[in-house]
Amino acid sequence: IANMGSGFDIMGLAIDEAADIIELTSNTSCTIEIKDIVGANLSKNINDNIVGKVIQSTQKKLGITQGVDVKLTKCIVPGSGLGSSAASAVGAVYAYNELVNGGLSKEQMLELALDGEELATGARHADNIAPCLYGGITLAQHKDKIHVTNLPLPTDIRIVVVYPQIQIKTADARAVLPTEVLLKDAIAQWSQVAGLVAGLCLNDHKAIARSMQDVLIVPHRSKLIPDYTHLEQSLQQAGVLGCSISGSGPSIFALCDQNANTQEIEHLMKSHFQSKNINTQSWVTSISTQGVKTIQ
Repeated sequence: IANMGSGFDIMGLAIDEAADIIELTSNTSCTIEIKDIVGANLSKNINDNIVGKVIQSTQKKLGITQGVDVKLTKCIVPGSGLGSSAASAVGAVYAYNELVNGGLSKEQMLELALDGEELATGARHADNIAPCLYGGITLAQHKDKIHVTNLPLPTDIRIVVVYPQIQIKTADARAVLPTEVLLKDAIAQWSQVAGLVAGLCLNDHKAIARSMQDVLIVPHRSKLIPDYTHLEQSLQQAGVLGCSISGSGPSIFALCDQNANTQEIEHLMKSHFQSKNINTQSWVTSISTQGVKTIQ
């Protein structure tokens, strides 16, 4: 989940579900061959595919040519706003590093994964990459170099995510954003970000709740999601800590404390879109403290 409301392009949250699965098998041909892609219609050309691109970058970084056959299972739908490209990019560098015992640090893997994100979105933003790689809630500061900070995790938090199956391209979601903002709005926004970071550090649920409200981005992107304002109001009345658009959308997420009924929250969110004849996919999940990992 990128942005977490007010943290546009700098904050992100890793969730336990859903996740892409990348399987690499060594070959003797010194080539990267994408053999199978399950769950999405993506190019198998290694120069056009995020996994192929990142593995090439990793080979170059390590100075090796160990070839691999790739199977990619996409459980995060491209264009869902749930970090699909970042999941594939991070999974690719992590898997190849594990396969060849490359010894790359997470800081080095971050830079290599960003090559995949750049291929997908045209930008080297780490708001999705960082939580996929490090787990938890991350703050990615972009200046001369990207610095990632893992922020403290709030206790007793569950997350409800609903993906309404409508298409919002990242390019379109960025096109609706203003190129300039008023100083008063900028002040309001960075006060929200500061409040959100403070709320996480203090485990202050009330501070988290009041600081997730975005004033620069969501008011514009929400117009791409059917009747979003009404859904947001309904969720607030239902007692969620906070809710917002995940990444560039259309997925919506809600943070819930132990007093909220997550099943009712999920039903409310799904019903909102189903009433508009929009199919949905949903998860009731928690914060992934590990991020990318090896599975057996």
